[in-house]
Amino acid sequence: MKIDSNEAIKKFDECIKQIEELKKSNQKEGKNKKKELDEKIRALVNTIFEDSNDKLSRYESNSGLVLSTGMSETEVDEALNDAYQSDLDQMKSYVVGFLEELKIISETKEKTGKLDELEGKIKEVNLEKERRQGVAEQKFYGAVIELLDFQRNELKRRNENTQDISEIKSKIMKLEDNVTKKSNSENSVKKERSSDEDKWFNEIINKQTKFSSSDAISCIKDTKVIYSKIKILRKQIDQRNSDLSIIGDQKSRDRKYHEILELEKLLIASLENLASKWSEYS
Repeated sequence: MKIDSNEAIKKFDECIKQIEELKKSNQKEGKNKKKELDEKIRALVNTIFEDSNDKLSRYESNSGLVLSTGMSETEVDEALNDAYQSDLDQMKSYVVGFLEELKIISETKEKTGKLDELEGKIKEVNLEKERRQGVAEQKFYGAVIELLDFQRNELKRRNENTQDISEIKSKIMKLEDNVTKKSNSENSVKKERSSDEDKWFNEIINKQTKFSSSDAISCIKDTKVIYSKIKILRKQIDQRNSDLSIIGDQKSRDRKYHEILELEKLLIASLENLASKWSEYS
């Protein structure tokens, strides 16, 4: 990306507002402003995205209206106004696609930055603590990377969405047909990705049950709470991912995707807590 993603998001938000204002006018009143806005959007795409040429080759804001002979002046005006509104709707659909892509890129960068901060903190602890936490963090990163992979896959899907609306509907139907086939594979992934917290939990419990101190009892209690929360969060994320695969409405899909992101944040925090318990008490 050639400029800051947050600044780019603001610019596309402004374009959407301008499109909505133009839709309140007719073709004669708004055609010049529409042309100016079209040029502005093309310039933004070229400035913001590394793959701007590819995006601009698909972007089209002109319906290519052809008027037939013999039409009355009123019929011509109506045809031009209909084409004008259609052009604005098409322009908005592309801008919304660009905007959603920028939002996902921004969220992914934020999560990557947090991982970098976490790595820096590990280097500041003493040598023995660093060694044990290093092992825990490697396992923890595995779970986090899996979540980031999901985001990248979702970003790829969003890029494809901007190409062709009919293509979106076709892919949704294929996803619905493949849900049953994918269920066995998804169950296998769930078992593999949960192995880390299972191992950490069992090692902590086995070690602390050998002691009868209040610290050991408190450690076991806290560990069980964290472990239970992780399992609940994983089930909630899996359920929403399953729902996401069969939802056709774009607004509902976006809402479900943001719910998944919030649950992932909680899952990452819980995994980090369990990893810290493991490094301290196992």
